[in-house]
Amino acid sequence: MKTTEQIYVKSEKIFDPNADLLISYPFGFKQRHVNNKGYINWNGHLIMVGNPFNGFNVGIKKEIDSVSIWFGNNKLGYLDQNLF
Repeated sequence: MKTTEQIYVKSEKIFDPNADLLISYPFGFKQRHVNNKGYINWNGHLIMVGNPFNGFNVGIKKEIDSVSIWFGNNKLGYLDQNLF
């Protein structure tokens, strides 16, 4: 007797395209919304974060001698302050 396993099951939850797009960040972070081209505005400058983050918020954290960009709990990298 051959048994088959069902791998995919359609979710009963209706998809909300706006759900979970706005990630909140703890005290000490500035938040910026990533536009539909993958950019944020930081101190009057457009900074490319990347298209995978379109529509989401990223966190900006000033550290001792740098500024880092975060997506949730993941540090994406640093802003080069010498560019400004």
